[in-house]
Amino acid sequence: MNPVADHYPVTSAFYIGIIWFMWFANQFFILIILLNFLIAVISQSYENVMSKAVISKYRQRAQLNRECRLVYAELNWCKVLNITILTANTTDDHGDEADAWQGVI
Repeated sequence: MNPVADHYPVTSAFYIGIIWFMWFANQFFILIILLNFLIAVISQSYENVMSKAVISKYRQRAQLNRECRLVYAELNWCKVLNITILTANTTDDHGDEADAWQGVI
């Protein structure tokens, strides 16, 4: 009788159980880490959108004022209504460095 051969099925089942446990533990921790990363990215995007909301609102209002001024000038209503609308040209700065994500992973 070989003592190593007699204990082989028990030892093998034990190691297979440990391997399955480690695999499930690894999958669980990877899931937690990836969900945490996803939450961080979404919250950073939300902060960027909310910080640019006021600027976008005023840019849209300036665009509407400009369009209104052009319509009034075309219809000659400015002289009739004695209206002066101040408009400003918007400049689009494409500063990708300023828009880069500065969050913490």
